[in-house]
Amino acid sequence: MSRRKLSFGSKVVVVLIAALLLPSIVASEQDMDLRIALGTSAGRGDGPQGSPWPMFCHDVRHTGRSPYEPNGSVYLFEIWKVRLTGIVYFGSPVIDVNGTIYIGDDLGNFYAFYPNGTLKWKYFTGNKNPSKAPAIGDTGTIYFSSRDGNLYAMNENGTLEWKIFLQFGPNSSPTISDTGIIYTGAEHLVCAVLPNGSLLWSYTTAGSVVATPAIGDDGTVYDASHDGYLYAFYPLNGTVKWKVKVASGLSCYSSPAIDDNGTIYYGTRYCLYAIAPNGTILWERGGSNFYGGPVIGYDGTIYACGGESVKAFAPDGTAKWKVSLGSDESSPVVLKNGMILVFGEEELFFVTPEGKVVQRLAVTATVPTAVVVIDSSPALGTDGTVYVGSWFIDEQGKDLGYLHAFGMAPDEPPSEPTITGAEQGKIKQSYEYVVGATDPDGDNVSFYIDWGDRSTTGWLGPYDSGQEVTQSHTWSKKGTYAVMVMARDGHGLQSDWTTLPVTMPFSYEPQFPFIHWLLERFPHAFPILRYFLNLN
Repeated sequence: MSRRKLSFGSKVVVVLIAALLLPSIVASEQDMDLRIALGTSAGRGDGPQGSPWPMFCHDVRHTGRSPYEPNGSVYLFEIWKVRLTGIVYFGSPVIDVNGTIYIGDDLGNFYAFYPNGTLKWKYFTGNKNPSKAPAIGDTGTIYFSSRDGNLYAMNENGTLEWKIFLQFGPNSSPTISDTGIIYTGAEHLVCAVLPNGSLLWSYTTAGSVVATPAIGDDGTVYDASHDGYLYAFYPLNGTVKWKVKVASGLSCYSSPAIDDNGTIYYGTRYCLYAIAPNGTILWERGGSNFYGGPVIGYDGTIYACGGESVKAFAPDGTAKWKVSLGSDESSPVVLKNGMILVFGEEELFFVTPEGKVVQRLAVTATVPTAVVVIDSSPALGTDGTVYVGSWFIDEQGKDLGYLHAFGMAPDEPPSEPTITGAEQGKIKQSYEYVVGATDPDGDNVSFYIDWGDRSTTGWLGPYDSGQEVTQSHTWSKKGTYAVMVMARDGHGLQSDWTTLPVTMPFSYEPQFPFIHWLLERFPHAFPILRYFLNLN
C-alpha cells in the first residue's frame, strides 16, 4: 500500500487540533502526577470523619445539609450566648469532631469554644478580620483566611502550624478537598494551597473574590469573582475549564452550591442561576440581593435568600414558595427531615419543606440594642444545637458581637384554633368573635387575629390551654373579609391558620327585580324600604 502525503490544508487541521488538545492533555498529566504524589484520586471531601459541620454550608458542594434529624416535633430555645471582642461580619462558625466551635470576629480574633460556651483558646492575627468561615481538614487542622492577606493553619490546641501570604484584601472562606488541598479567594486571586502551606496555583481575576469555592464530584473547583464571572477550574493546576458571565461588577458575593446531578446554582445581586457542568446556563430567576449562598435540600429543592426572603425553587427553576425574613444575607440549613433553619434580620426561622413557618425565635444581646444584623450562616451540631454569629449596635451606638447557641427540645404546636362569630353584618357596627385552641403539651397559648382589612390584634395572651378569648371588631367598608387566627404556644411553635369569611354588609339578592331597579333609579327615595332590605 502506498503512503499518501498530507495536503497543506490537512496539515493545518492537524496542527490546530493538536494545539486545542495539548493544554488539556498536559493538564491531565500534571493532575495525575500530583494525585499520585498526594496518594489520592480527584474528587470531593466532606471534612474529617464525624465532624458535624466542618466548613461553610457543611460540605464541599455547599449543600447546607445536616445529617441531624429531630425525633418528632421540636421547638428552638437559646442555650447560651458569649460576647466576642469584635463583631461577626459575614462570619460563620464550624464544628469539629469533638464539638468545638470555631469562629472569627472583625478585629482579627479567632476563637475556639467548648460546646458549653466556655472559651478554649483565642488567637490574634492583627487588626484585620478573619474569613467568613474557617474549614477543618481531615487531620483536625483548622484553616482560615484573613484580610491581612494570609491563609492560616491552626492546630487544635490553638498554636499556629503555618501561614502563607496570598494577597492583601477581601477574602473568602476556604474549602478543603479530599486531596487535602485548600481552595480560597484572596483579593483578586483564586488560590490552591497544599496541606504543608505551599502554594499550588493561583489564578488572577479582574475583580475581588469573596465567594467561597465549591468542589464538584469530579474535582472541578467553582468560584465567582466581582468581575462578574463564575469560573470552573481544573483542581490541580488551576487551568480554566470555562467561565460564564453572570453579573456586572461588585455583584458576586454569594457562593456556589452543587446538586447531586452536578448542576451549579449561583446567586448574584440580581439573579439566581442554574448552570450545567459544561458552563451552559439552564435557567435564571430574578430577585434582588442573593448575598447568602443557595443550598440544596435532600429532595433537590434549592433554597436561596434574596429580596429579604428565603425562596424555594424546584430543580427546573419553578418557584415553590417564599417566606419573608427582613434580610437576605445568611445561607439556610436543611435538616435530614427536610425542615429549614434560616436567620432573618432579628430572628431564627424554623420552616417546613412546604414553606410554613412553625417558629420565629428572637436573637438578643445581653444589653438593650437598637440594631441587629445577622449575616452569619448557621452551623448545626450532632445534637441539633444551632450556632451563629451576630452583630448588634447598642443604644449608644457601640458595636457588639456574639456567638449564640440554640437548642431543640420535643414539643407539639397548638391545635388549629377555632373562631366563632357573625359571618355577615353591617359596617360601622361592632361584632364579637370567640377564639380558642388547645396545646398537646399543656403550654399556654397566645392568639393572633388578622381581620382581613389590614388591621390585626397583634399577639394576645398568653392564656391557659383551652381557654376561650373574646375580641370585637368593626369594619368600616363594605366587602367580604377573610378573618384569620393563629395560635402560638409558650415556646413559639405556631399552629396553622383558621379562616372565617365575613361579609359586610350581607349581600342582598333581589327577589323582585323591578323593585331593585326602582331603588337604583331613585337612590334617595324609599328610605324605610331600604332599611328593611338592608341596602343602606
